[in-house]
Amino acid sequence: MWTVLRAVVAALLLWTGAEAAPPRIVQGTLTSAYPSTGALLVVSGDSGVTCSGVMIGCETFLTAAHCVCPAGKAPCQGDDAPDPFDVTVYLDNAGFFPADVVIVHPDYDFPVADLAVVKLLFAPTSIPPSKLANMSVPLGTPGTIVGFGTSGGNDDSTGLKRSGNVVTAACPNDVSDTTSVCWRFTGEGSNSCSGDSGGPLFLNDGSIAGTTSGGVRASCLATDSSYDTNVPYYHDWIAAQAGEDLANTVCGELPQVGQPGSTVTEFTGTLDRDVTEAVHTIVVPENTEELRIGMHGADDGRIDFDLAVRFDTPPTDEESDCEDAAPGQYAYCEFFYPDPGTWHVRVKRAAGDGEYQLVVTTLGGGATTECGNDVLEAGEECDGIDAPSCPGGCDPFDCVCTPCPEDLTIEQIQLARKFVLRGALANGEGMYEGFDPRSVDLDVSVADASGRTAEVRIPAFDTGWKAARSGKSWRWHGRLDGLRRLTLRDRTKKRGAWTIVADGRDVPGADRVGTSGLTVTVRSDYTCAMKRY
Repeated sequence: MWTVLRAVVAALLLWTGAEAAPPRIVQGTLTSAYPSTGALLVVSGDSGVTCSGVMIGCETFLTAAHCVCPAGKAPCQGDDAPDPFDVTVYLDNAGFFPADVVIVHPDYDFPVADLAVVKLLFAPTSIPPSKLANMSVPLGTPGTIVGFGTSGGNDDSTGLKRSGNVVTAACPNDVSDTTSVCWRFTGEGSNSCSGDSGGPLFLNDGSIAGTTSGGVRASCLATDSSYDTNVPYYHDWIAAQAGEDLANTVCGELPQVGQPGSTVTEFTGTLDRDVTEAVHTIVVPENTEELRIGMHGADDGRIDFDLAVRFDTPPTDEESDCEDAAPGQYAYCEFFYPDPGTWHVRVKRAAGDGEYQLVVTTLGGGATTECGNDVLEAGEECDGIDAPSCPGGCDPFDCVCTPCPEDLTIEQIQLARKFVLRGALANGEGMYEGFDPRSVDLDVSVADASGRTAEVRIPAFDTGWKAARSGKSWRWHGRLDGLRRLTLRDRTKKRGAWTIVADGRDVPGADRVGTSGLTVTVRSDYTCAMKRY
C-alpha cells in the first residue's frame, strides 16, 4: 500500500518522485520558533532515520511509531521493541539528548495508533513543553505543521526546520476520521513529507492536535491527502506514559526559550565547493547565564558540516573555544556564563553541498544581580547557603558554588544490570559528623565523561529507613529507582567518617554509563562528596 511507501520507505530516506521540489516543509518557511519541536535521529546498523517530534514534558518526547520501530513494522513490542540506545533527540535550542526508554502504542498498526513516547535519559532545560489538545478538532480547523522533513518531489534531504499552514479536512477513504486528523494539499498552504513524521500539528492555542503519520502521494505534492495521528483520541494513553511530567509547563530555573529573558537569533546559508565556510557573529550581553549554538543542515546522506565557536576572534582549524566536527549535519556547542562581547560562529563544509540553519540562544543577561537576596539571578550559580542547586555549599559573598569535596573512597563499583557501590565518606575536619540520612533527600549518582548518568534517590523521611539502637548506623530497604538496599555505618575510629554500601538492580541509565571520566557522587540536602576517576 502507498502508505507504507511514504511513511516507512520515506522515513528510511529512500524517497522517489519526478515532480519539481517546492520549498520545505512543502511550501513551508524556515523557522527558529517552536522550541519544543525537535529532530528524532535513529541509527540502527548502517541505516538511519530522520523524523520529527515534540516535547510534551521536560523529559518526554512524542513522535510516530513508524519512526522507531524496526522497518516501521508492527507489532513493535517485546523482542521487536525499539532499542533506546539507537535513539537521540536533537533540539536546536538545547542540543542532543539520548533516549532512556521508547514506548510504542500497543495497538500500533500503521496508520492506526502511530505513536511512540520517548523518555529522555536527562531532561533539556529552558524548553517549555507543548500541551496536548483535549478534544478532536472539527473539519475546517486551521493549524500549523512543524518538522525537519523534505520538500517533496525529487528532494531527498532532511534536516531543516520549517513550518507551514494547513486546514483540516476529511480523511482519505482508507484512513479513519476517528484515529486520524487529515488535510488536503491542493498546491496552496503547506504539506508534510518524509522526515516530518512524528512532528506536531499545532492549533492556534499552541496545543498539539496531531503527529505526522503519512499521506496518499509519495511525492507529497498536489494533490495530496495527508494524515496525522489524532492526539486527542489517544490522549489518555499518551498522558499515562508521560506521567507527572505532562503537568510541567517550564523546565529548569533559567528563562524559557521564547519567553522574556531568552533571545534566539537565526542564521542561514549554503555551503558548496565554491563557498566552503561562513562565519556569523553574535553579541552576548552582560550576565548571560548560558550561550547555546545549534547547527543543522539539509542532508541527502552526503553532507558533513562542522561547527566551531570562539570568543572575540573567529575560530580557526587550530583554535576555538568549542568545536563539533562529528560526521553529519547536526552539531551543538554550549557555554555557561559566557564572556560578554562578540562571539564568532563558523560553519565549515567537510563534504557535500547544501543549506544550513544556525540557531543561537542566549539565556539571561542584561540585568544586574544582588548576591544574598535568595533569588537565583543570571550570572549566579547559587544564592543562599542552602541553595538546592549547590549541595556543596554556596559562597554568600559572590554566590558561586563551593566545590563538592573529593571525600569519597570507592572500594567496589559495579554498574549495568547489577548495581553495587561500596566505599567510605571521610573528612578529616569532621564534615560528616552527626550525619543523619533519614531527614534529607539522599542521592547516589554515577556519571561518565559523556554526561550519561545513573542516579538513585531516597527521599526525606522515607519509611524504608531503620536506625540501629546505637545511633551509629542506618539501613534502608525497599525498591526505589532500582535501589534495593543502602547502609550507612559510623566508623568510630575516625571522626566524621562513614562506610556506605548501596546495591540494586536495573538502576535507570546504569547500563549506558561508560568508564571514561567516571564520577561518583553521594549528595544530601546540605553536603556532598565525590570521587573522580
